[in-house]
Amino acid sequence: MRDIPMMIIDMGKLYPLGVTESHIQLAVSFLAIIIFYYCLRPMIRWLMYLEWNKVITYVVGSLFLLCVFALVELYQGVYETGNMSFTDLANALSGIVVFGFFLFIIHSISSLVQHIKVKNKKNTQQRQMKTQKT
Repeated sequence: MRDIPMMIIDMGKLYPLGVTESHIQLAVSFLAIIIFYYCLRPMIRWLMYLEWNKVITYVVGSLFLLCVFALVELYQGVYETGNMSFTDLANALSGIVVFGFFLFIIHSISSLVQHIKVKNKKNTQQRQMKTQKT
């Protein structure tokens, strides 16, 4: 990611102004978080409106866990306490995706069962109303 902004921006023109690659990286990171904030904000509000607390909890928990795994990998790389490998990060991400899939399946099945119960209850009430009228 560090090379992408540098391919776009001509650093030769910015060095005399005192702008370094770190400044550019900070600016790009700042712009990226602003863009993600304004893109995710409507989705989070929509999820809150629908009261999908499980999805919000899953997303926040997944992001937190991913940050923890990234920090562990960074710690291993900086202090050379282990083998810094992004396959560990990829495995953690795979676990998060599999857990999300299971949550989706469980939520879908429970919603279907609840829908069937409500429909059966409604049909039972209609039958009772018909028998009471006759």
